[in-house]
Amino acid sequence: MKTNIEMRTRGIHRQIVNSFINGKSTDNNGNSFTGIRERLNKLPATQTIQAVDTSNALDMRTSASDYAQNVETFIVLLNKLCKQVDGGRPDFFIVNEDFQIKFESILRTSGLLTYAKDNFEREFPAFKGIPFIDAGRLVDDTTYVIKNSETITGADGTPGTDHCTSIYAVKQGPSYLTMLEKHPLRVRDRKPEYDENLINHTYVIDWVLGMMITHPRSIARLQGIRMD
Repeated sequence: MKTNIEMRTRGIHRQIVNSFINGKSTDNNGNSFTGIRERLNKLPATQTIQAVDTSNALDMRTSASDYAQNVETFIVLLNKLCKQVDGGRPDFFIVNEDFQIKFESILRTSGLLTYAKDNFEREFPAFKGIPFIDAGRLVDDTTYVIKNSETITGADGTPGTDHCTSIYAVKQGPSYLTMLEKHPLRVRDRKPEYDENLINHTYVIDWVLGMMITHPRSIARLQGIRMD
């Protein structure tokens, strides 16, 4: 029983993170909220930065002929991404696992790597003290929330054909991005249901969430970065 509850709770966590990034109000029979990826489409175009242009990606593979120059370009773009957030300093970057590992190495080599801790004392690689947070994987434990198969312009692409990913910058707080809840998380223990072969014991987890963006420069996206 305990293991089943833990597994289900982990699945809910991953669903919330995916909704935070990729959510659409039509998902899950209309029981989702619109994530930052979709919201950026309705914000000023300056909040989405194209790494190179709409025909070319910034190639961050070490095998790229202009890799050293691309690293310098990436650092410039990372600073630009920060500037697109109000005050020039987001609270965190959201990336995928491959991105986090890759750019921890790049920032260490460049002498720009720092580390930041959250309220739970978890440590994250950081740029100017701003942590890179891994968005993780979907419930299948395989698919990244932020994929490596985006098109150059940030749309969903085809694995094996499209090879780009994105990094998001987020500034949170009452004047910026705020997560909302209709009520605190509630867990209800329903009465067991019996039949001749088994006992069904059901817990109902009830937590209605939403997102509010007050300032148009609460979030920004850098897209068109090739990882593999």
